[in-house]
Amino acid sequence: PEDFDRYLQDRISANTRQKIRRFLRKIDQSDELRFTEADSRTFERDIEILVAFWRSKWARRKGDRVDELASKYRSILHQARADDALFLPVLWRGSEPLGALASFVDREKKTLMFFVAGRDESCNDPPPGLVLHAHSIRWAIAN
Repeated sequence: PEDFDRYLQDRISANTRQKIRRFLRKIDQSDELRFTEADSRTFERDIEILVAFWRSKWARRKGDRVDELASKYRSILHQARADDALFLPVLWRGSEPLGALASFVDREKKTLMFFVAGRDESCNDPPPGLVLHAHSIRWAIAN
């Protein structure tokens, strides 16, 4: 769609659309909540934030493989960054990260493809997963 509002109107249910608008407005107008996007200065920190949240969620299920999988995620994310094909926003409350989401950017096909995310499981206001996905879609449409 030509803009994020059109995307919300045409593709998202009314209830979810209302939640997304409310939470994004809350973040956009907040002095405490904010999005950052990984850059050359923050890339390593942001990957470690994402991986730490991912590990926290999946360590029990993945068991002995969790370190191997985390290492593979790091490697894939580093390669995507080297190829200028990574979008990695982090949601913050003050100096505390609430979640991070990594997507691949295909500039030729003009697509954004979700890869992996991690979030603070104790945080629900705002819900990190929902707002990070919405922020990423908003960014993709604008860019």
